[in-house]
Amino acid sequence: MVAAESVLNMITMTFGAVALVGCIWIVYGYSTSFDDSIGGAGSG
Repeated sequence: MVAAESVLNMITMTFGAVALVGCIWIVYGYSTSFDDSIGGAGSG
């Protein structure tokens, strides 16, 4: 039973990490898409 719980915990943590990275990717991509600078460097 311990092995099954370990696998379930790993799957849950992996899914959570992917969801977190996905949300950060969306926020960062949205902010850079509508920014005037190129690559975040400079203001014009």
